Amino acid sequence: MRRELAVAGLALLASVATAQDNLAGPHQYPAFRTISGLPGGGFGVTPDGVPSFAGAMAFSTPIGYSLSNWNGTLSAANTSDYQFFRLPHVTGGHGNVNSIGKFTGCGGLPSTKFGSLCGSFMVISSEGDTAFCLQYQAPLFYKNIGVSAGVQDTGGTRGDRAGGAVGVENSQSFYGAVTVPLRYGIYVSGGWGTRRFGKGFANMSVPIGDRFKAVVEEDGLGVNYAIAWNPKAAGSYKLFGRNISTTAMIGFVDSRYAFWSLNLGI
Repeated sequence: MRRELAVAGLALLASVATAQDNLAGPHQYPAFRTISGLPGGGFGVTPDGVPSFAGAMAFSTPIGYSLSNWNGTLSAANTSDYQFFRLPHVTGGHGNVNSIGKFTGCGGLPSTKFGSLCGSFMVISSEGDTAFCLQYQAPLFYKNIGVSAGVQDTGGTRGDRAGGAVGVENSQSFYGAVTVPLRYGIYVSGGWGTRRFGKGFANMSVPIGDRFKAVVEEDGLGVNYAIAWNPKAAGSYKLFGRNISTTAMIGFVDSRYAFWSLNLGI
C-alpha cells in the first residue's frame, strides 16, 4: 500500500502544465499562495501545538492547530514562475521576477484553558517587504478535532496581485479552519474566510512510511500538491531542551509552478 501511495504521489509531481500567468492578476494574492507563514505551512503541527513531521501539514492554507508553549519554526522557500525549481530571487522592487523567495517564522504562546495563540511573519525576498499573521486555537474538541481562527497579513498592505499594481486592494484575510485526525496519521482540514480565503479551502496530509508525506490542497484558487520528506538531519540533537524537527518539501502551486521549502522546528 505504501508503495502504491508513493507511486501516486510521484505521478502527481510529474503531471505539470506550462502556463505561468495565473498568479499575477487581480484577486490572486500571489504572495500568499506559496508558503503561508501560518501554522502547518510547510511543516507538521500536532494537536498539542508541537512542530512535528507526524502532525497535520499543509502548504498555503490554514489548519485547525496552532503552535503553543513557546514552540517555534523557521522556514525558507521559493516558488518558480514555471515547472522547474529555482533559487530565490533576492533583489528588491516590484518588477517582473522569475521566482518568489520567502522566509517565514512562527511561534506560539503558552496555552491556557481558553486555548492557544501563535503569531508569524514572512519576508518576501523578491519584493523586499513583510507580512504578519495571527492564529487562535480553541481548546481541543472530541478526538483531538482542532478549531482555529486567524488573520493573514494583519496590515493588509501586501495587495492582491503581482507586479507594479501590488497593493491595489486590501489583502488582510480572516479565516476559520477545522482539522480532523483520521486513522493511519492522516489529517484533513477545511475552512472559509475573507479575501484570500473567500472561496473556501481544504487540505489533506497522508503519511507514506515514516519519512515521507503526500500533501494536497484546494486553496480556493487552484490545486497545490507536494511531497514532504523528513531528513531526520537534526533528530538526535536538542535545542533549549527540545527535540529539533526538520522538514523538506517539493511540489507545485496551482499544479504548475514548482516550489521547494525547508523548515526547522523546536
